Amino acid sequence: MICATFSFPGAYNCLMAAAVFIALRTGYASAIRQGVSPRDGLWLALVTVASGYVGSKLMMCITYPALFQPTHMDFWLSAGTFYGGLVGALLSLQIAAYLKRISVGLVLDAAAPALALGQVFGRTACFAAGCCWGTATDVCWGVCFSREQCRDTGVPFGVALHPVQIYEAALCLVLYWWLRSVAIKRRMKGSVASSYLVAYGVVRFNTEWFRDDPRGDVCGLTSLIGLSTSQMISILLISAGLIANASLAHRARQTASAPGDGP
Repeated sequence: MICATFSFPGAYNCLMAAAVFIALRTGYASAIRQGVSPRDGLWLALVTVASGYVGSKLMMCITYPALFQPTHMDFWLSAGTFYGGLVGALLSLQIAAYLKRISVGLVLDAAAPALALGQVFGRTACFAAGCCWGTATDVCWGVCFSREQCRDTGVPFGVALHPVQIYEAALCLVLYWWLRSVAIKRRMKGSVASSYLVAYGVVRFNTEWFRDDPRGDVCGLTSLIGLSTSQMISILLISAGLIANASLAHRARQTASAPGDGP
């Protein structure tokens, strides 16, 4: 079995910054191409960053109460929890788009592929830092992390682990390209975003089985049903995406069957 030791000092912050920049730049460009003004696009980008940051911190405090240490700089510099940031950003984007009288479906469709692309860099950052680590394994691609990462994040030292961060990064890259094809064939606004909810929900639900880092036990639900908090949120996202897709398909059928104007 091959067990390489990984340590990339400073890479976490650089990759996280790249994730945010690339996601915002990609989403902004997509929204502009679809008719959103540059000024409104910038406003939506700022809302996404602020609400995503706040949401990620709130979810982190809920799932990991012991980490709520506002006097420590690490609390503010950490990325927080992805699902908290996702929920916060999606809710705020809908409100911001409504206030600006921009199609909510258009905005969310522009954001979905960009978000998937940003996650590629975000999960790679997790791998570089040694956080969000995987379960022990004897597969030949198992990875070990450095003593520095063990001290900083708590990842087990000297144990071959599944590189689950890379698993998710690779799947998010596939998801990005798939969502781009969905966007090209889009019949109804909102279909790209709903497809993202279903697909990423499936990805995250399954990659969670390979994770072994502490992920909280909100209200004892993980102990009760054996699913992590992220898996439970994934189920909610998948359900929401399926319902949205069904609703959009129904509206598309109604539009197609509506009598047209006479010659």
